[in-house]
Amino acid sequence: MVSGDSREIGERIWNIRDQIGLSRNELAEKAGVCENTIYNIETGERGFTVDVLKRICTALEISSDYVLYGERTSLERELSLQGIVDNVSADTLKEVGKILIHLSDSK
Repeated sequence: MVSGDSREIGERIWNIRDQIGLSRNELAEKAGVCENTIYNIETGERGFTVDVLKRICTALEISSDYVLYGERTSLERELSLQGIVDNVSADTLKEVGKILIHLSDSK
């Protein structure tokens, strides 16, 4: 069973779209649907077919589990963490490395 209502599902879609910096129109184009369809789904005013869900998930590069249940797969969590690490400066990574070495030495 799907967790939450259409509004929660729409909010998840909006959140991920916002995080990756896509406009509604851009998502609609990538998913092959009308911009109005994206608006109606995001606001919970309209349901969706399995086909539309698959298209949106593919366009957002996210699993349907996240959209439907609010749970990310382990691969998505790993990729999300990788995205964070990719945006950290080399100096910060060196400092984190020093901290981890210190913590492992103190055990």
